[in-house]
Amino acid sequence: MLTRVAQRLRESLRRYDGLYRFGGDEFIALLPKLHPQCAVGMADRLCRAIERLREDDGSGLSITVSVGLAPLQKGGDPQAILKTADQALYQAKETGRNRAVASYSMG
Repeated sequence: MLTRVAQRLRESLRRYDGLYRFGGDEFIALLPKLHPQCAVGMADRLCRAIERLREDDGSGLSITVSVGLAPLQKGGDPQAILKTADQALYQAKETGRNRAVASYSMG
């Protein structure tokens, strides 16, 4: 299932976006040249694409995605960015899952 989720995420991203597995079932997507406000819309589309996996494969499994967004700013500390995204991710999980939450500084 994890492979199918990763494949669907990759298909839903632009050709120059990066998708990286970050943990057991966590991924990081780098979305260059995407305005931070547009990133929320992209994350919502990713949630819907994963949700449709159940319909597309007929498995009947309910799959959801929670997304935490944080902007990558020139000269920004990668650890601080990951921490910000992780906090947004847990907020998304706590507020109902299958949603995207942006950090307060998304623009």
